[in-house]
Amino acid sequence: MNYYLTKTPAHDNLPLLPSCTLYMRLRFFFFASAVLLLSLSLPGLANAADPCQPIYNGGSNCSTQSALTLDKTVQNPQTGQFTAKLLSDIYVFARGQNVVFHLTLTNTTTNSISSIQINDQLPTNLDYISGDGKFNASNRTLTINVGTLQAKSSKTYALTARVNSQNLPSNQQVACLVNQASVQTTSFFFFSSLQNQNSAVFCLSSASPLVQITPTPTQTAPMPITVNPTTPQPNRVYPVPQGATTPPTGPEADAMLLLPTLFFLGKFILKRA
Repeated sequence: MNYYLTKTPAHDNLPLLPSCTLYMRLRFFFFASAVLLLSLSLPGLANAADPCQPIYNGGSNCSTQSALTLDKTVQNPQTGQFTAKLLSDIYVFARGQNVVFHLTLTNTTTNSISSIQINDQLPTNLDYISGDGKFNASNRTLTINVGTLQAKSSKTYALTARVNSQNLPSNQQVACLVNQASVQTTSFFFFSSLQNQNSAVFCLSSASPLVQITPTPTQTAPMPITVNPTTPQPNRVYPVPQGATTPPTGPEADAMLLLPTLFFLGKFILKRA
C-alpha cells in the first residue's frame, strides 16, 4: 500500500523546523558568496587586456588610464635632470659611479587608494646604496610600502645604486640596461594585483672612470686612463634578467579558486535538505 503526504490548510500555520531554517540560511550564504565572487571577478574580466605593452629590447609601456601611474627616471650627472632614457650618446656610467633613480607614483582617481606597494628590481650590474624602502639582497628588489595615496596626488621616492665590476651583457664595453619597477595593491583575501609598471634606460661602461696620475720630478707622467662618457655608442638595450619569483596575480583569478568549494558545499546542502 502506498501512502502520500498531502498538504492541508492546517499545515500553513506550522512553524519552520530548525533544519529548514538552517537550510535556508546556508542557501542564502551560498548565494551571497557566489554573488560576491562574481562581483570580484567582473572587474578583472573587464580589464583582462593588459594595460602594459612590451617594449622592444625589454621593459614595457603602461596605459595612463590606470588608477595608479608609475614613472621611473634616471638622473643625468652632467645636468642633474631626470629622464626616462639616458642613452649612450648622452651619458655613460663607468664602474664605481652612482646611479640615481626617481620613482614617481600618482593617483589619477578622485578617491584615495590604500595598500599600495612599489617593487624595483636592480640589474646585477648595480649594487644597492640607499633608497626609500627595504632592500632584499637575495632577489635584489627594493620594496616601498606606500600605504595610502590621496586622490589626485603624487609621491616621489629615490633609489641610489653603484655600478659594480661585473661584466656587462655579452661582454660588451658599453651596454644599455632596462631597470623596471612595478606598483601593486593588496585587496580581497590579501591577494595582490599589478596596477602599473614603468622602466628607465641607462648605459654602463666596463671601464673605470678617468684616472689622473701626477708625475714625480724624475719621472714622465704616463697617459691617463680615460673613459669619455659622451662618446657615441650603439644603443643596444639589454632587459633586466627575470627573477625566480612569480608575478602577483590579480584577485579576479584567485577568487575563482573558491568556486569549486562553494559548488560542492551547495550540493551537500541540497542532499541534506
